[in-house]
Amino acid sequence: MLARVPCSMMLMPCQLTIKQILDQAAPSLPSPDSSTLTKLQTMYESCMNEALLNKLGSKPIFDIVNTVKRLFNESSTIVGASHKDQHVFMASNRGLTAALAYLHSQGVYSQL
Repeated sequence: MLARVPCSMMLMPCQLTIKQILDQAAPSLPSPDSSTLTKLQTMYESCMNEALLNKLGSKPIFDIVNTVKRLFNESSTIVGASHKDQHVFMASNRGLTAALAYLHSQGVYSQL
């Protein structure tokens, strides 16, 4: 019978390995892997900038969530002025399509 190992015990080595990979310099030769690593490093560094995250607070994420809710519920097809770029979605883009189009325009992509 196999012993059950708590998930946290398996998670720690995985997190350490990922951190070590992200802390490495990207290869100097351009390749899909170096491009992906650079993007991942940038995303990781943005999550680690706690001073900026604390300064911004939760307002940016609430703005995005409220916009997605409005678009999904079809109460509006106009993205509010609180965003750096205003987007007006075509009348044919309603509901889920409009919400997903907005998320895509903000750089939010599905992990599926």
